[in-house]
Amino acid sequence: MLQLSLVQARRFLLKHQFLLPPRNLSGPQDALRIFERLGCIQYDPVDQVGHNPELVLQARLANYSPTLLNDLLYTTR
Repeated sequence: MLQLSLVQARRFLLKHQFLLPPRNLSGPQDALRIFERLGCIQYDPVDQVGHNPELVLQARLANYSPTLLNDLLYTTR
């Protein structure tokens, strides 16, 4: 049986979700890696501080721009 401390478990989850180190990824190829790893992200029209898929990518990609997601969804597919 593998045992982890709370700190180790948190670090593992943050790394697995590309949140540690912060914004260590960039560009469309890394955005696709995020989608592959996470499987999906919530896409809804609520925009209190930003659309959810943009917030997910902004937290993980350096120099994220909303046009990147738009290009991936509607141009690259």
